This record gives sequence, structure tokens and C-alpha cells, in this order.
Amino acid sequence: MKVKDITIRGPMALFICLTVITILCIGFVSVKVDQVRKFKQEAYDIMMKQYWPNPAHRIVFNQRVKELDLDWKLSLAVREEESHGDQYAYSSAKARGYYQLMYATAKDLCETYSIDFRGKMSIYDGANNIFMGLAHLNHCVDTYGDQLGIEMYNVGYGKYFKRGIRNRKYVEDVMSRLKKIEAEYDDVLTAVKDKHKVENKI
Repeated sequence: MKVKDITIRGPMALFICLTVITILCIGFVSVKVDQVRKFKQEAYDIMMKQYWPNPAHRIVFNQRVKELDLDWKLSLAVREEESHGDQYAYSSAKARGYYQLMYATAKDLCETYSIDFRGKMSIYDGANNIFMGLAHLNHCVDTYGDQLGIEMYNVGYGKYFKRGIRNRKYVEDVMSRLKKIEAEYDDVLTAVKDKHKVENKI
């Protein structure tokens, strides 16, 4: 029994070769994209453990920045500028907690999100403070944009619109902290990539 010659030539052969190459390229790119995504997630997790050592508070922060589509680095920068990460921080203006919420602002936010308001206890509750603080920050940034929104977060609507009080230095300080956090994240990401390179060689 003779086997027929099924050699493919001409345009069809070229088409098949290009198709195979395309499939291989797509597969390679997909693997690389997935790898980069994993590296970024690992670097993010390291940063979160550093800035939010309390697992419960870390979970709330992660959930809220994703739900609100907030820049997590900016959210951390505001927290650092407001309280340096101190859950029980208290300012001369009587602002409290991680995100330095005023009593009236916290009360309004609790009513908006159907949270049982228990006065100072609600504000000093870490999870509540994160939840409300990020909600307030999101509203400011979403309504007025990053720069003015950040300033509005610190000054307050009433002082800004009724009395014309500004605090541009606060914005500059937050932006400075943001740059430091971005640089820190880049360093962590580089370290994660280097670690996996070494592991792959072993």
C-alpha cells in the first residue's frame, strides 16, 4: 500500500507556519503577563503586611480600595500623612484614628453606610476608621480630582468653601509620601523578581 505524499507547499505552508508561530508567541506572552501579575501581587502583599500588620485591618483596606477603585498607594500616603499609621492618633483639631476623622464627619459616614455609630469608639475602631476614611477620601478625590480632593479631605468642605481656608502644603506632603511609597514598591517588586530568578536557577 502506497502512502500518498501529503507534503504541503506554497501559500498554505506559509499560512500554517505563521499560525503556529502566532500561537507560540501568544502562549509565551500570556505566560509572561501572568508571571508579572504574580510578581506584582507578591510585592503588594509584602507592602500590605508592612503597612497593615493587623490582618483584620489589612483585609478591610484591601477590600475597600478595590471596591472604590482607589489608588492604594495614594490611600496609604494619606494615612501616613494623617496619623503615621497610628490607630489611636488624636490631633489638636480633635480628629481621630488612622484617617483622622472628625466626630461630625464620622457620624455622617456611619449614617450613610448604616454603621452603628458609638461615638469615639466607632472612630477608634480600626476597621471602621479605614472603611469610613477611604469612603471619605474617595468622595473627595472623585468629586474634586486628586490635588484638590486631597486638600479638601484635610481642610473640609465648610472651611474651604465658606472661609476660603487652604492647605497646599498638606497636598505637597501627601504627594511626597506618595513618591516614597511608589519608590518603595518598585524596590520590593525588583527584590521579588530577583528572588524568583535565583529560585529558577537552583
